[in-house]
Amino acid sequence: MPYAVAHVLATILLFKAIEKIFNKRLTASKFLIGIAALLPDIDILLNFFLQIVDWTIPILGHRMLTHTPFFALLLLLPITIFYFLMKYAGVRVAWVKSFKVLFLILAMGAVFHIALDFTLGDSVDDPGIMFLWPFSDDFFKSSLTSKLAIPNASLPSFDALLILVYLFYLDKK
Repeated sequence: MPYAVAHVLATILLFKAIEKIFNKRLTASKFLIGIAALLPDIDILLNFFLQIVDWTIPILGHRMLTHTPFFALLLLLPITIFYFLMKYAGVRVAWVKSFKVLFLILAMGAVFHIALDFTLGDSVDDPGIMFLWPFSDDFFKSSLTSKLAIPNASLPSFDALLILVYLFYLDKK
């Protein structure tokens, strides 16, 4: 499973690539993109607080609800609501566009986080991702790292490589 640094840097690099490809400046700070990249891991923080009050909510375990496409779709729900309010109800509020961009960035960061966990999470302890939740509780995972003979111990090297790529990007911009 990729570490937090890999999630943040890979997502920032993805957003920069999208800006380059579409020749459009996204109005997002690297800090916001970093939050979006780590959003699916909010389950770790939630479980910490739930343990304090001695509660257990199984669907909020790590790699459960927040690591599903359903979670990313939930993040798109506010965008959809505001789109219909603006288009059909004639609502015109100045902050709505910023709100839509915010939730789009959060959803994209969550999707990329889930994709990274699916692709690079191949350890014995890693159950995978529940791609079909709420329709199925089955876990799926890629065997990419085992097919490429990449040991899980090399994931810190992946973080280091991403840092170098990001620093190279900063030097060239």
